[in-house]
Amino acid sequence: MDIQNKTISLFKAKTFYEFLDEYYSSYAEINNFEYELNSVKRKKEYNIFIDDKNINKKCYYYFIYTSYENNKQVRYTNKDIIQELFNKIIKSDYPRNRVKYYIVTLLEEEDIYEIERIFERELINRNSPNIEMKLNIEVLGKSYVQRIIQENKILFTNIISKEKSLDDLAYLINSIDRYDRQKYDNNNEKIFINNLKTNNFNIVLGAGVSVDCGANTWGQLLDSFSNELKNNNYINDVAGVCNIVGDSPLIKAQLFKDVLEFRRYKNKYYKILYNALYSKVGLYKYSNNNILYHIARIIYRNKESRNFKVISYNYDNFLEYFIDEEIEDDYVFEYVSLYKYNTFLKNKIPIYHVHGFLPFIEGKSVNNIAKKYKESIVLTEKDYNDLYNDPYRWEIAVQLLTYRESICLFVGSSLTDPNIRRLIKIANDDKKRVDSKHYALLKKPIKMSSLDYAVIEKHFLEIGVRIIWTDDYGASLLKKLY
Repeated sequence: MDIQNKTISLFKAKTFYEFLDEYYSSYAEINNFEYELNSVKRKKEYNIFIDDKNINKKCYYYFIYTSYENNKQVRYTNKDIIQELFNKIIKSDYPRNRVKYYIVTLLEEEDIYEIERIFERELINRNSPNIEMKLNIEVLGKSYVQRIIQENKILFTNIISKEKSLDDLAYLINSIDRYDRQKYDNNNEKIFINNLKTNNFNIVLGAGVSVDCGANTWGQLLDSFSNELKNNNYINDVAGVCNIVGDSPLIKAQLFKDVLEFRRYKNKYYKILYNALYSKVGLYKYSNNNILYHIARIIYRNKESRNFKVISYNYDNFLEYFIDEEIEDDYVFEYVSLYKYNTFLKNKIPIYHVHGFLPFIEGKSVNNIAKKYKESIVLTEKDYNDLYNDPYRWEIAVQLLTYRESICLFVGSSLTDPNIRRLIKIANDDKKRVDSKHYALLKKPIKMSSLDYAVIEKHFLEIGVRIIWTDDYGASLLKKLY
């Protein structure tokens, strides 16, 4: 079976309009178009207005519903909707000689001809000896749909996979080649840059940005705890104990903390954490090659935005260090690191450390630093349970409000924490607009099949996150945001 014809028969008309909505909104954003969509479900009609500022030409796209029953198209015969659409066109305020109207349907050629004849008759009936109206109208049908889908396979796959399994779309996914992927990624980058430069957004930081500054990974941190317990004979067989107690990172962190507290070495727990964050701090100088350098520049660019904020899941103050270096001569701009409830903003840009704060403070001992900040640290199984099982905690309120009310850019985050994913999903379920989804910068795999790309992108779209694949962890894209 022909791939294009098979595609058309698979999905409902409404899905096609959602796809076209996404396609034209994206096209508008990357081509400096004004874009507006109005949906009237009762009349089964979608309207899109596109104003091309570059060529000073205006276009109206009308998407008229058709439906399928048993994979057979129902002929379109509702002339009232066509006549009403005609009335809307001739009453438009736009100069008709500079406007083109497209009527987009899922109809066969004979049905398209029927619609065109209705327009012709209406135009003849409206004309008079003194007034002659000329309209530039083109009716598009199934062949137009086929071409748009073929040119935008990945975008179409992401939209239609909401109601069809990836197995149903295997024929389409397998036809995706390197050119399709490159085109989609390039368009995605342009849309991403334009969307974040023209809309308010917030930044969410994961452990990846701290690792870039020399901090240990989660695995390395747990190894540090394990070595401490083993070298001091606090546990004889760490691996054996963990296999029985539980091998997840949170359970391991809980076990290590419990053992150290039992041995009355509670402060050593925070000292190990502190050293895991800052033992290499002298080796990593301030550099414009660092991801946090670009984050700091973005924050400074948004210094006058009243709603701009940063959510950090990291304990360190590497970001604050980069901000201080970047704005050392600006005595007006201020930020505040928040790690407890009773910290006041006072018109400062907030950096919310929702999992706690353990900053590097030159000249102060680890014990003195830990004494002040240790109660904020969320690291163990108990810490996570206490935080994410209490809906009234300020950390939960900040995350939910941010994910619900704004577009967020995730940097250095793998988005694998189930607690964070749950909050993102809850917030996303409250959103109605497609364009309100968040963005996450992920390193592009060296080799990955089209099917695996589709699986990953669909997976994250389900919780409201669009993946932007990068070759350099996002540095080249971030510098375009300031």
